[in-house]
Amino acid sequence: SRWRLARAKVLERDGHECRACGMSNGEHKERYGKSLDVHHVVPVRKFEETEDAHNLDNLVTACKACHGAFEGLPVFPV
Repeated sequence: SRWRLARAKVLERDGHECRACGMSNGEHKERYGKSLDVHHVVPVRKFEETEDAHNLDNLVTACKACHGAFEGLPVFPV
């Protein structure tokens, strides 16, 4: 799906690290038991077409803790 491809590209672009705190994917897996999240800067619900939300300019890598802090808040530009 387009989401999976976009997610993989964003993780690669961001060096597999949280853009806010720098946590690595390995550290995230150890702490949370899963890979880093990819956050939508503008929420999916704001788009008429869901696929448009998956534009790379609208995505940023985040750890679980930072992702929770981002929800509903503006995020720094990618």
